[in-house]
Amino acid sequence: MVRAGGIGEPFYMESFIGGYSHPCDFWHSHEPISGGTIYDWGSHYFDWILQLFPDAVRSVTARAHKRVWHDVTNSDQVRVDLAFANGAQATFLQSDIAGAVKPKWYLLGTRGAVVGEWRDEPVPADFPARVKVYRPADGGSHEEILSLPIRDDLGFYRNLADHLAWDEALAVTPAEARRTVAVMESATRSIERGGAQLEVDL
Repeated sequence: MVRAGGIGEPFYMESFIGGYSHPCDFWHSHEPISGGTIYDWGSHYFDWILQLFPDAVRSVTARAHKRVWHDVTNSDQVRVDLAFANGAQATFLQSDIAGAVKPKWYLLGTRGAVVGEWRDEPVPADFPARVKVYRPADGGSHEEILSLPIRDDLGFYRNLADHLAWDEALAVTPAEARRTVAVMESATRSIERGGAQLEVDL
């Protein structure tokens, strides 16, 4: 829908995952092994962001908070701000100390918006968002709830196996993955430098 121009040109995005709860006790909550909070959900969110904003990333600014959960080594919260060559902006916020949640996505385009709302489920991150499209109309806006295709939980593995066995094209190319990792590395460096804005060309 976005690629087809349904909301015009995307120029601003906020993304969020989290809530107020103790981080899980698995390996990805331990910074020396996982690389830090950004490398957990950030890998998914930056992949989505970079697909929506194909222009080069020109700056990365990131900050982290360690305030509550001192028995794990990851940050309690990270925020990453990206600025693109065409002037577009995108933000990623992951928090385990958010007393109120934000939408999963909040995307503005020149002719509308897309909002991804969390579902009321015990583990909402395990479910697709409820996606609403807003378009300007006389006296307000037109709201449409998108019907999403059923998620293929094994799609990644099937695509990788078919690529290795039959040379099927990868859904995510190495170049796209490299760009996502470069953004996460830049965000990590920004945090290490106290939230410094890093000029990049990614």
